[in-house]
Amino acid sequence: DSAFLLESSWNKSEDRAEFIRLRMISISGARNKPTKITRRSTLDDNVKTDDKGFTYVEGIPMVDQGQKGYCAVASAERVMRYYGVDVNQHEMAQISNTSWGGTSGKVMTEALTQAAGKYHTRVLTLFEFEDIKEMEAVARSYNRLAKKRDKPEFDLEHFYIPISQLLTEGDPKLLKEVRASGTKYSRFQSKLYSYIDDGVPVLWALYLGVFKEEGLPQSGGGHMRIIIGYNKQSQELIYTDSWGAGHEMKRMKMDEAYTMTMQLTILQPAR
Repeated sequence: DSAFLLESSWNKSEDRAEFIRLRMISISGARNKPTKITRRSTLDDNVKTDDKGFTYVEGIPMVDQGQKGYCAVASAERVMRYYGVDVNQHEMAQISNTSWGGTSGKVMTEALTQAAGKYHTRVLTLFEFEDIKEMEAVARSYNRLAKKRDKPEFDLEHFYIPISQLLTEGDPKLLKEVRASGTKYSRFQSKLYSYIDDGVPVLWALYLGVFKEEGLPQSGGGHMRIIIGYNKQSQELIYTDSWGAGHEMKRMKMDEAYTMTMQLTILQPAR
């Protein structure tokens, strides 16, 4: 009752296989597998609430991005498979020209948009922290607080401070105090609650290394995760990384998550 298919995609310019893939399926299971894409109106059937107050989306498959910087397309594959779309991160990476290594939230979204168009899904950006004026405002607020707390300040008179430098060189406690407050933080929370309640997982572009996290194969730089749940009482969120076993469901404080955030994006079925 099993079928096996060995495939490769050849990179002509470098004269090598871009990827090699072995597919294994149950023949009877494949015959009985639904072929229609899940409709948006039925996604909330996958939303569960446990006895600790966590509300989360159930049924998102795991995909391991491997050694390549495929966090965006691996996350997209997971969400699309959750919707019932048969996709593969390697094919999506070729469609979107995804490069090796971490990347910015903007580039991740561009890659997702190119890949999603082929699979009848749409990309919607909910939140973005890459506007130069906004980053400068945060840096100035950080300096004012750092001065009060007798902490090192950024030289804003002579240098432009990119988000990567702001998040990696700034004091984590001060960054959290500066960023995780106000209307934008409240909007971040409300959007998460709304989409999770609708059964829609949220693609989360962030910068690793701001707060200490154990057991990560990537210590810093741009990354994409999937937010799949929240707890209003404890002010935590549940997220998952596309790194295989052990990364299915993890927790983080909401204010720390927001401090690291570059962008929130969703993929939705066309109908």
